[in-house]
Amino acid sequence: MSANPPPLPPPPAWPPSSQPAVPQWNPPPENAADDRPPWRDGHAGWALIHLVIGVGVWVAGLFAAGVVLAIAGRTSEQLDASGDGAAGTFLLSLAGAICGWLLFAYLRGSAARRWTAFGVVAGGTWLVMVAAMLADTR
Repeated sequence: MSANPPPLPPPPAWPPSSQPAVPQWNPPPENAADDRPPWRDGHAGWALIHLVIGVGVWVAGLFAAGVVLAIAGRTSEQLDASGDGAAGTFLLSLAGAICGWLLFAYLRGSAARRWTAFGVVAGGTWLVMVAAMLADTR
């Protein structure tokens, strides 16, 4: 019984090329929407889910504002006696939370750019709401 070794691979091209191999570049797809994940599509179901997430962000912001107001020593009687200006900022913060989340979901660009837009819009309106509540409940 004789063992036959496997055949040798073909020799490299001779003479070797003087230029290194150029890496292949995959061009971006013609339609940028083809590259997005499904949760960033503009379908009605996804938009409704993003709207609900934006309202959830607003509720979390209201909870955080309540914690800040409690740390600042504001009582529920002071909050009840606050004027319409502070109450109007609730709607501003609702719009900011929803718009901020929708920007995060549908803005084109990197994740850092989308997180920045979300933080600026939602965080900015949250800061305005907390500042108005602190000023109105002295």
